[in-house]
Amino acid sequence: MTVWAKIGILIAKKFMFFWPMIREMLKELITECLKWLVDRVKFLFAESKRRQEKKAKQKAEEAEKKAKEATNNAEADKYRAIAQVWREVAEDFRKENEKLKKELEDLENESSSLVQERVSLLQPEDVFDMETGKLIMEDNQLQLPPHKEEREKSG
Repeated sequence: MTVWAKIGILIAKKFMFFWPMIREMLKELITECLKWLVDRVKFLFAESKRRQEKKAKQKAEEAEKKAKEATNNAEADKYRAIAQVWREVAEDFRKENEKLKKELEDLENESSSLVQERVSLLQPEDVFDMETGKLIMEDNQLQLPPHKEEREKSG
C-alpha cells in the first residue's frame, strides 16, 4: 500500500470521527444557502410586482384626472371605467404578489425539510471509501425529488 493510500485511509478514519459535526454543519450550510436564495427570489418578485402595481395605480390616477377634465358625461364615464380597470389590475398584482410570497415560503419550508432529511441519512461511507481512503460521492445521494406539481401529475 502506498503512502498516499495510507494517508487517505487515515483521513477517512478521522473523517468518520468528526462526521456527526460535519453533517450538522453541512445541514446548516445548505439550509442557509436555500434560505438566502428563496429570500432573494422573494425580493426580486416583490420588487417587480410592486413596480407593476405602482404603474397600474398611476394609470388609474391618470384616467381619473382625464375623467375630471372631460367635456361631457360620455367621455367622463369612459375614463372612469378605464380608471376602474387599472385599479382592478393593481389589486390583481397585489393579490398575485401575496400568493407568490406564500408559494415561495412553502417552497422554502419544503426544501429545508428535504435537505435536513437527506443530509441526516448521509453516512461517512457515502463520502469516503474506507478501504482505499478515496473520496467518493455518487450523483444521486443528495438528489432532490421532483417538484410538487410534477409529483401530482405523475399520480
